[in-house]
Amino acid sequence: MIGQLADERSATTFSDYLVVQGIENEIEVASDGSWLVWIMEEELIARAVDLLAAYKAAPDDPRFQGHSRAARQIEEREQQEAAESGKRVLRREDIIASHGPFGMGPLCGVLLFFCAAVFMLTGQGDNPEAIRSFFIGSAELEGGPMLGEIRQGEVWRLVTPIFLHFGWVHLLCNALWIFSLGSLIEARRGTRFLLLFVLVTAIFPNLGQYLVTGSPRFGGMSGVVFALAGYAWQRGRHDPGSGIGLDPRTVLMLFVYFVLCWAQELNPPGVRAMFGTGARVANTVHTVGLVIGAVWGWVDARRAGRG
Repeated sequence: MIGQLADERSATTFSDYLVVQGIENEIEVASDGSWLVWIMEEELIARAVDLLAAYKAAPDDPRFQGHSRAARQIEEREQQEAAESGKRVLRREDIIASHGPFGMGPLCGVLLFFCAAVFMLTGQGDNPEAIRSFFIGSAELEGGPMLGEIRQGEVWRLVTPIFLHFGWVHLLCNALWIFSLGSLIEARRGTRFLLLFVLVTAIFPNLGQYLVTGSPRFGGMSGVVFALAGYAWQRGRHDPGSGIGLDPRTVLMLFVYFVLCWAQELNPPGVRAMFGTGARVANTVHTVGLVIGAVWGWVDARRAGRG
């Protein structure tokens, strides 16, 4: 979404002008009665933003007027060409819905499948022997060298802790974020992008947690989840036309949870009485994931702006 216009007439006029300029777009009414303008191709967003600013400055400029018929002809021709080639013209609302059942991206489905499978194989995270196979390392538990198995070639252990979950609440909370936010980013950026993103935001947060605590006893998808949230937060903040973003209230809740988890870890006076002893949270995983995701989202937003 690149901006909004006051009424349907001005939105339609500007939309028709964009179509004639070769910029595919959609307009829709917002809850406050204004009209939102969406651009379908990311590389055209910067140009469309400039044109919108020019239109707002001089909406009666003749260059913006009288394009309705030409725009309809272009749209009809594109739809006909798409039908003839066995394709269909995608609208903004199709992007997520077309990504598999319930709007889930294919990679997100695979991630959730492995999380559920490991959850069952490890007795819901309660089987000590089973979960050792998914730790970043297990030799340390018996006095062995740090990351002993990885040094011997078991490099998959850098990633496998993300599939461990300790209880239903742990699993379901992470699964909901992957299902919603993960699928959104997969739809907008592609499966290959999300695969790279997941690998990076699994490996470095896992290594960070291990190096800070010296213990391999941690697991969960939350590092990836915080990275996805950080990416969406910064991408939406600096590139609102990307179609990726988080509601400000969601960002607030995310940071409240983040601070509460660190409060439990640091244990200042009164915190234990408020929250109980509970299981320890892998806060370094959260922090490293959030930082990587936020920086990545900011960099991508800057690149899109220069495009």
